[in-house]
Amino acid sequence: MKHYKKLFQLTATATLLGISGIGQAALTQTNTSTTFNLTKAQADTNLTTTATSSTNSTLSGTTPTLDQFNAATGVLTGVTLQLNSTRTATVSGTASKTMGPARTANFNATVPASGGSTFAASGITTQTFGTIAANTSCSLSMGMGSSCTPTTGTSGAQTTNTTAQSVAAGSLNNYVGSSNVSGINLGSNLSSNISGTSTLSAGSANAALTWTGSVTANYTYLLHADASFNGNSDLNSLTLDFGTVFQNSAATNLTFSIFNLADSNRISLDLDSVVGSGNTSVFNDGLASFLSLAQGSSNIFNASLLTSTVGTFSAQYLINLSDADIGASSTRQNQQLTLNLVGNVAAIDNVAAVPVPASICLFNSALLGLLGLARRKQIV
Repeated sequence: MKHYKKLFQLTATATLLGISGIGQAALTQTNTSTTFNLTKAQADTNLTTTATSSTNSTLSGTTPTLDQFNAATGVLTGVTLQLNSTRTATVSGTASKTMGPARTANFNATVPASGGSTFAASGITTQTFGTIAANTSCSLSMGMGSSCTPTTGTSGAQTTNTTAQSVAAGSLNNYVGSSNVSGINLGSNLSSNISGTSTLSAGSANAALTWTGSVTANYTYLLHADASFNGNSDLNSLTLDFGTVFQNSAATNLTFSIFNLADSNRISLDLDSVVGSGNTSVFNDGLASFLSLAQGSSNIFNASLLTSTVGTFSAQYLINLSDADIGASSTRQNQQLTLNLVGNVAAIDNVAAVPVPASICLFNSALLGLLGLARRKQIV
């Protein structure tokens, strides 16, 4: 039994692929989330100018969902996420006084710049978005028992987008599977207040934030490696027959190749290990581990039959290969090729048992005929 271990990981290659694609074409699959619609409400009954802030950053409503990448598609080498959305703040309320001069009641709703709206997902830096505010007011007339209700104030729809954010290589596996990507989170704090030009008897401010949009994921990937004994099509099993050779003759070599079938979008191929069975002591499979065999390329090997022992022999070698060690580890696939070696070693004293080709027999007969003719001429 032979068993080869990978000598090193292709860390440098993986880094290059993430940055430049290492000269290979790369396929992209776009995955846009269902439209999300999130809301948050904050009520403030404080009649001073001090804002009352919510510390809970969770919003209610339809959250963004993204399908995970299917590993059967290929090897995931990169993910970018982009948020496209709008935020709108509104404020409404009521105010009243028992007596006194005319007054103005002011209402405010604010998403603060510090600890405001955030977009987070696995493997990216959390994005924080700035302040938006909504304001409105109403007038309280002079005299007793005056109250007012303002028209609803709005910030208008404020664009809240991000540029494409690249997911860290160590987090790519979180985007692989058959369900939804976990860890995508949109959160926001919201504060509100009501104030007056003079003391108010009662009042409340009702603030709300609406956040709608979508999250888009672009999955960059390469097709799985495709190992074969043939450069033009899939050939997963190969038998090499050494025929019959004589004992202690020079070892007979037969050449074969392992290919990574050509496709500009295909990832490179690793040979990880070889496991032999049968008469492995009389054969040399010639195999050696390799890393990063590019698509459209091949490695040549020489198998040989050792001739020290007489007999009929056969051995089988299971060649374990895999996608190169780049991208999401959970998307790399394994492959196996089967190499069969057969041959016969005959003792030299059994040479008579080896059939003589007909051409040699014919040559010998003609030679004897010529010798006989020459002798008859001499006698005459």
